[in-house]
Amino acid sequence: MNNDGFLDIAVANWGQVNRYYLSNGNSVSLAYTGADISSSDTQYSTSIALGDLNNDGFLDIAIANSGAQRNKYYLSNGNSVSLAYTGADISSDTQSSLSIALGDLNNDGFLDIAVANSSGQVNKYYLSNGAVGGYAAGVNISGDTDTSASIALGDLNNDGFLDIAVANSGQVNKYYLSNRNAFALEYAGYDISADSQSSKSIALGDLNNDGFLDIAVANYNQVNKYYLSNRNASALAYTGAEISSSDTQNSYSIALGDLNNDGFLDIAVANEGDGNKYYLNNNTLSFTGAEISSDLQNSTSIALGDLNNDGFLDIAVANWKPSLFKSPRAMEMLSCMSS
Repeated sequence: MNNDGFLDIAVANWGQVNRYYLSNGNSVSLAYTGADISSSDTQYSTSIALGDLNNDGFLDIAIANSGAQRNKYYLSNGNSVSLAYTGADISSDTQSSLSIALGDLNNDGFLDIAVANSSGQVNKYYLSNGAVGGYAAGVNISGDTDTSASIALGDLNNDGFLDIAVANSGQVNKYYLSNRNAFALEYAGYDISADSQSSKSIALGDLNNDGFLDIAVANYNQVNKYYLSNRNASALAYTGAEISSSDTQNSYSIALGDLNNDGFLDIAVANEGDGNKYYLNNNTLSFTGAEISSDLQNSTSIALGDLNNDGFLDIAVANWKPSLFKSPRAMEMLSCMSS
């Protein structure tokens, strides 16, 4: 976030000020200094994403808010020594948003925003106004009014345009393919599978190194699953399998990354009230799980990044305390991104 070569951390908090934490840049004795993203904002924040929204070389912040509050973005002041952020509404929409993702949907060189909404509201995307700043009015990704919990962006059919994947709670998870029309962007929706679990989080990555993005989903009190692409760009479909048939934790968040540097993506999962776990890819479309630690927290978000610059991915987890928060959505969502 301050361009010092070390990963920093940003956290979205429910009913409290959202915070960022700057690394001390000491690989041997790593520590973080926290600061408010905006001391005046105490929304019911549920998700956070980092990216350079205005192309000034510094990471900015986008936050999804629930409880009929507006989603917001915060632009960095570009001052590495005295970092600060200026906030603005993404739009006047006041949905119950649970997840936010950034990506250049129309290939104009500026990051756009996609949001997953719950409570029977349509999911939306917001195109950047480019150098002018701000965002155009939100556009429905589709007419679907699912109870969406998570959203991810990636080029699923390798056509050069980002597509959208959405995890839904109690309904089938879906993906939406771009029509590749940068001037009149639309998406066609398809079921990832017939599964209708209580899905909380979705992530995209090439699990079997075949050149096509696959899908991983974290489910609450159900087995977590991954879905392999059929590699058919003109008739895309996915085949599902369990990450681990023996694990049925209350999973809230999932992340993909090569944890052991063997060239294959592994999986990390944050669980509520149980041990968080990682699953190493066996390079044979199977995974071997292990606990990240003996901690038994109420974890709701997980992120991967090389925090100490030793060449291996580390794990960051956001937790909530039931002694402080009574709402089941009292969560901290975390993003760990390049500084």
